[in-house]
Amino acid sequence: MAREDVKKVIDSIEAGDNVSASNAFSAAMVDKQKEAIDTKRLDVQLDWLNKQEQPANEEI
Repeated sequence: MAREDVKKVIDSIEAGDNVSASNAFSAAMVDKQKEAIDTKRLDVQLDWLNKQEQPANEEI
C-alpha cells in the first residue's frame, strides 16, 4: 500500500469511521492488485519474446 493509503485507513479507524476505513483499504488493495497484474503481464511478455528468439538462433 502506498503511504497515503495507509494514512487514510489509520485516520478513518482513529475517527471511528469503519465504513471509510473499509473503503480506503479496499481501494488500496485494488491498487496493489493492479500493480501486481501489470508486473506479471510484463514478465509474461518478456518470457514470450525470449522464447520467440530462441528458435531463430538455433536455425542459424
